[in-house]
Amino acid sequence: MKKTIVTTLLFGLYSLAIQAQEIGTGKSLNILNNENFEGFENLDSAILKARVVMTGENHTYVTFNSQMELKMLRYLNQKTGLRDFVIELGGARAHFLNRYISGADTMAEKYLKATTSPRYMDLFKRLKKFNMELPDSLRITVHGIDVERFNDLPVMRLSELLPDSSVPSALFTAVDAIEMASAHLLRSGLEDYETARDESGWGRYNYPAFYIGLTIYEFLDYYDSLKPQFQNWLGPKFKEVDDVVGWLREYKQWKDYENTTYQYIWREEGIYTNFSEILKQYPDRRFYGQFGRCHVAYEEQNGNCGWYGYHSVINKLKTRYFKGNDSVLTLGIFYYGSPAGSYYSYGDREDDDKLQDEIDELIDNTERKTVTLFDLHDELAQMPMLSAKFSYAIVNNQYMEEEEDSIESEVYTAEEVTTKEFEPYSYWGAGYTFTNINTDVLGNHVASNGISNTIRPVGFASLVVGTSDVIATEMRVNWYPTITLHKDGDGELRYGAITGNLKLGYQFLKKKHVQLNAGIDMAYGREKVSLINDSTSFLAARTDKHFTHHSFNAGPTVQALFYFGDIFYFGVHASSLYDFTPNQWYYAGSRQQYGEAGKVSAGFSGLYYGISLGIAAPLYGGYEDYSYYDKKEVK
Repeated sequence: MKKTIVTTLLFGLYSLAIQAQEIGTGKSLNILNNENFEGFENLDSAILKARVVMTGENHTYVTFNSQMELKMLRYLNQKTGLRDFVIELGGARAHFLNRYISGADTMAEKYLKATTSPRYMDLFKRLKKFNMELPDSLRITVHGIDVERFNDLPVMRLSELLPDSSVPSALFTAVDAIEMASAHLLRSGLEDYETARDESGWGRYNYPAFYIGLTIYEFLDYYDSLKPQFQNWLGPKFKEVDDVVGWLREYKQWKDYENTTYQYIWREEGIYTNFSEILKQYPDRRFYGQFGRCHVAYEEQNGNCGWYGYHSVINKLKTRYFKGNDSVLTLGIFYYGSPAGSYYSYGDREDDDKLQDEIDELIDNTERKTVTLFDLHDELAQMPMLSAKFSYAIVNNQYMEEEEDSIESEVYTAEEVTTKEFEPYSYWGAGYTFTNINTDVLGNHVASNGISNTIRPVGFASLVVGTSDVIATEMRVNWYPTITLHKDGDGELRYGAITGNLKLGYQFLKKKHVQLNAGIDMAYGREKVSLINDSTSFLAARTDKHFTHHSFNAGPTVQALFYFGDIFYFGVHASSLYDFTPNQWYYAGSRQQYGEAGKVSAGFSGLYYGISLGIAAPLYGGYEDYSYYDKKEVK
């Protein structure tokens, strides 16, 4: 029996070992935006054979994808001299990107901002920074090889090219319509960009009072019917304008083919045609791009990504252009967590399950918070489904956690970085405030009337609610627990105090876990002395049972807040308050004064300093809230 158990255990361990080896050799990657290409050496021999290197992403994970894309571009640029970057977008965006990453073209930057989500714009900014640091021989050129699926940048480029003056009367309506559409797209796009950048509008959009698509269709009718007049008017500019009009025709065709099989087939064939022409134009150059995974798989796909009989651009290049040689290299990117790790297959169920099992095996065999490169064709790998689609697999097992070299920290000035890194918080807590306010006046007054007990130094327990933002606000309710000043057979004399504070400050230190602000503290305070019974007391033979002193105070304040994750906070504060009231006591419920002003109370002037501890929560959850905005803008 024991022998059987031991044999079973050994067989199980052997099976696990074999299973673990099926994934092949993995290399941990350093994807920080620097010159450390640790882990990438596993690609060195393969990339030297390839003219086209493509990575395939899931578009949902913008931050990681952007880091991975730029890191791969840096690696290929250094190792092979690659300087041609292809994008899954049309010629219009490539035109403006080339202008932007090559110098200080402020208009190109505006056009890109107006048509791009902030996180993709951050990628473009890092690309520009990287490009400007390269020698001229290695400078990056962007190629837009996709069909034109967006109308905004083509309209803006056309508006740039069309002259503002001497417009023939027959063309005036068409030209003015393009100018108006471009002006609207630019203005509203920049507003939307800033709304998303400051994270206060939840991806709000400006909706036009007219339809851009219909404007384009009508312009194309004008253009086609009056083309000779456009040619005479534009002269040497006509060729460039005609090319831009070609982008608009592509956009119209894309929309006309919507919800048909023609749309995807026509698009992929268009990408292949555009890519092939560039490869022929530059026969000695290498190209890199990061597209959606379905566009870069080697084999024909039937059901993967929801398409049937689908030949990706890479499948077309490998079989039709390069005739099956090693000139094309693709790497699929997979992510920890469902549904990010899924391939989104809708084909044969058994094949789907096998493919997903291989993906799950890769993800399960990587360490958390790492990025790992697997060679799917090495001698140990047994991944028949995945290896038919890609040569390598990159597994992101860090679940979109920000790296130290966040995109923003590399593309802004130091002043802008502190603003961008700061995440506003609201907080709720409790605390205690110490003071040095003068209570001797009231104490001496009590003692002068035959009561020996004096008031101890005042300190307030506090309930706190606040927001830590660029303009920091905080509301406090503070109370001094009621104490007994005197008690005898005739009754009991009690004292208590309460204040309400409103603090407004400017955040001059705005880090994720530490914020410092300075501003003004405004407070209302009330002291109260109460007689418990009807005895003649509180130093005068009157029947009133309550006496109050009201104050209005203000002064400078400073505050520091320390956050522990997204749950707890600790705060320290100090204020110097001045009491703007005459320090007059009143019989409660009336305006009848008691005693001489300033002779019974010294008021609430003084130094206040204290602490608070409680629960904090981000006011909104960073850029992840705009994933829909990103996917809507750029795919």
